[in-house]
Amino acid sequence: MIKKETIITLLIISLFSLLVLQLYNQYQFKKIIDLNIELYKLKDQNRILDKEIEKLIQEEEQKEENKLIKEIAEWIYESTQHVPLELAEEMAQFTIDNCEYPKAVLAIIKEESKFNMFAHRSDTKVYGLGQIHYKSWKEELKDFGVEKSRDLFDWKKNILAVDYIYGKYRKQNKNINNTLKRYVGEKNNPKPIYRKQVIKNISVLTQIENKYKNS
Repeated sequence: MIKKETIITLLIISLFSLLVLQLYNQYQFKKIIDLNIELYKLKDQNRILDKEIEKLIQEEEQKEENKLIKEIAEWIYESTQHVPLELAEEMAQFTIDNCEYPKAVLAIIKEESKFNMFAHRSDTKVYGLGQIHYKSWKEELKDFGVEKSRDLFDWKKNILAVDYIYGKYRKQNKNINNTLKRYVGEKNNPKPIYRKQVIKNISVLTQIENKYKNS
């Protein structure tokens, strides 16, 4: 028969073992919690670092875009006596931000009006930067806020109109020469020099663009 003292001793040992095990589990649990906290802090630091890196990349991209805009603006400014440099920058930025074919739009405008937003030919009834024939396009150009022919003297509306007209012809023709023939109304009046010069302008603008894309 087991003595009473032995039973009590065994119980004490068992209780002590349970207590030690519980304390060990609590310690391990605390270690896990502390580890999770450290991991969370590390992830948070990584998120902050990622944001800083993204911000730096965006700043560099913005710097390159600003350089691109300035060089295109200088190209516009050198092409005309009608636009101050500050307005040339606005035109360049607006065209790049809002047009599907920004290089073609600027190239066409240089040949059509030399960036004179008030250019007008009474014989052909064409208006503004892109020398647009209002009567031919008046219904479609309402989407760009062009309600009357004089609205085409608004340089922003005219730029959007040029982009729309060029884009429509480009999608129909799939060829830049034929697209320009349609734009300039070259049916019974061939204008190869006009087309050649517009294509040359696009090439110059592409070279400017590539300089900053590849930098």
